[in-house]
Amino acid sequence: MITGMASWGTLKVFLISAVAIAFSLIALSDKHPGWESAGNVLSYAVCAQLLIYLAFYMYYGRKYGG
Repeated sequence: MITGMASWGTLKVFLISAVAIAFSLIALSDKHPGWESAGNVLSYAVCAQLLIYLAFYMYYGRKYGG
């Protein structure tokens, strides 16, 4: 139980930070055009991470009845 809470907390901190950085990169793309691509990649990486988390959550929920 503690490890699940710790991993979820870590994931939340990472995802919120990554979203803030991605938005900042996209917002600053007027002055630095290359940063928009980096912001988009980071945004898609966050989405992929959430989908991976959801897949594992569903798998283990079914496997262990949670």
